[in-house]
Amino acid sequence: MILLTILGFGIVDSRFLWTGWIPDTGGMCLVSPIYDANSNSTYSVMFAGVNFTFLYWTYPPNITDVPHKAYFLVTFDDGTEENLSLYVGGYTVIMPLQVPRGDKTSHSFPSAGVITADTWGLWRNWQYTVNLFN
Repeated sequence: MILLTILGFGIVDSRFLWTGWIPDTGGMCLVSPIYDANSNSTYSVMFAGVNFTFLYWTYPPNITDVPHKAYFLVTFDDGTEENLSLYVGGYTVIMPLQVPRGDKTSHSFPSAGVITADTWGLWRNWQYTVNLFN
C-alpha cells in the first residue's frame, strides 16, 4: 500500500523520485535535476543515455519581464541530433507565468525533451526528460 502511494505521488508530481507524467515531453519520463543558464555558457549534460547541450539563451534588450528563449542540442546514442528551444521566465502584470512549458524531440526510442522548472517562483530554469516507453 505504501509503495502504491509513493508511486502515485511520483506520477502526480514530476519532480518526485525523478520520474513523472510530463505531457509536453511525451508522457511518463525520467526527469533530471534542475539546470540553469550558467552565465549563458554552453555546457553538456549526459542524462539517461541522452546528451543534452545547452547552447545559449536570448532575451530582448532592456525588457526583463518577457520570457527568454533557451536553445538546446540533443544527441542520441545512434548519432541523431535535434535542436530544441524553450521559453523560460517572464511575468504577467500581476504575477510570474506559472505555466510549465516544454519541447520534445521527434526522435523515438527514446524521445527526449526539456521542460521549465520553478525556482523561487521564477520559471528561468529547466529539467531534461527522457521518455520511459518510446
